[in-house]
Amino acid sequence: MILSRIHIISFLAVLVLGCGTKENIVTTPERPAPEWVNARPINPSYYIGIGSVSKITEPMDYAAVAKKNALNDLASEISVIVKSESFLNTMQVNSQVQEEFNSTIATFSDEKIEGFELVDAWENDRDYFIYYRLSKAKHAQIREEKKRAVMQSAYDYLTQAREAALAANIHLATDLYLRGLFEMKEYWNDVNQWDDQGSIIYLDNTLYQEMKSMLNSVELLASETEIELNAGNKFKDEMNVLVTSNGNPLSGLQLEYKYDNGKFRNTYRAKTDLAGTIRVNIHDANLNNGNNQVEVALDKEDLKPSDMDKKLLDPLFESVRAQTVVVPIRTIKPRILIMAEEKNLGTVLGTQRIADPLREKLREQGFVFASSTGDADYIIELSADTKQGGTSQGFHVSYLEMNYTLKDEDGNVLLQNSESNIKGLQLNFEAAGLEAYKKAERRMEREIADDLIEAMF
Repeated sequence: MILSRIHIISFLAVLVLGCGTKENIVTTPERPAPEWVNARPINPSYYIGIGSVSKITEPMDYAAVAKKNALNDLASEISVIVKSESFLNTMQVNSQVQEEFNSTIATFSDEKIEGFELVDAWENDRDYFIYYRLSKAKHAQIREEKKRAVMQSAYDYLTQAREAALAANIHLATDLYLRGLFEMKEYWNDVNQWDDQGSIIYLDNTLYQEMKSMLNSVELLASETEIELNAGNKFKDEMNVLVTSNGNPLSGLQLEYKYDNGKFRNTYRAKTDLAGTIRVNIHDANLNNGNNQVEVALDKEDLKPSDMDKKLLDPLFESVRAQTVVVPIRTIKPRILIMAEEKNLGTVLGTQRIADPLREKLREQGFVFASSTGDADYIIELSADTKQGGTSQGFHVSYLEMNYTLKDEDGNVLLQNSESNIKGLQLNFEAAGLEAYKKAERRMEREIADDLIEAMF
């Protein structure tokens, strides 16, 4: 069944072989224009190629340009038939990818024209004409001989790929399957039957399907069913992933894993060791994402040979459904104890003007609060006081000094800092001190609380 016809429009390189003895035809301006110049010949036994060029526009190399045009014209008569059993038609990809394949094969075909012969050439003062033909039978014979040699090479790749797959060398096997498949690229639109030890196979289809089946059989097994991040493990954890195929561990195979780190979704990569395992490190996960998870999958990009056309490789890998393992990440937010002493001009305030905004910021982030040091994962010690700064034109100035320290449950200092000379201006020193506290509140909400949270993780 014929699905479509692709006419090969352009051949950038033409292999000139088998030209007949008429190559040295002598043309003279006095010779009348032959019939083929004005009426294209029709011969069911030959492909015809006629090229012409203006001597005025191409005065130096008009003969070479005319020859190229003639061979392009000849090539356009050679139709490529895409049969229903061909690799292009049976490959399980969507229609858009199929069109991309068709276009790529038509544009980048490696086919060269061989066995053509010069029939005639004619010129006058203004134009140059040249006429080539190619026996359809001869063309079919040459193509079939080339195809058989190509298929033998592709079958050798298939044999080697099977051996590599049996030895659990997935990376090498994938490379060999693809090299066998790309060896046949020129013939993907044909029905390519081959004798495989007494069984008739479609060679290109077999190369592709065996590669897919091999990659789809790769299994991933995570050592954990859940990752828990908490203050005890400093919000860092790890797990192992075992990679096997048919029960055999796969070494040297690259995997990729990713999870939400709160800024962007990083992709990390690691290769399996001799035991077929990789270690997945979770160290900067977004603790506010309740649905966070780590996804581990085969890195298909690493399997693609760098010296092959990505326009063809990428669609080939689209239908590879290699296994992905997904492990949820659960975050246990730390328990915080805030120990605050806030004074204004040495007198303890009735409310905690700085600690309360800090508590609210932590509560919004999902933190819980401890009632004693024994229950706390982290302790924040906060102290603040104001002092008189002077007067000017009836206004009073007070300066606030604030100190804060973050410690873990073992008493280790994780962050320690101070803010001094936060200025407040009012009609008396006490009011000026409260004005300075307002500035300190804003600084706590916008900067210091975030610094404390970041220091915990």
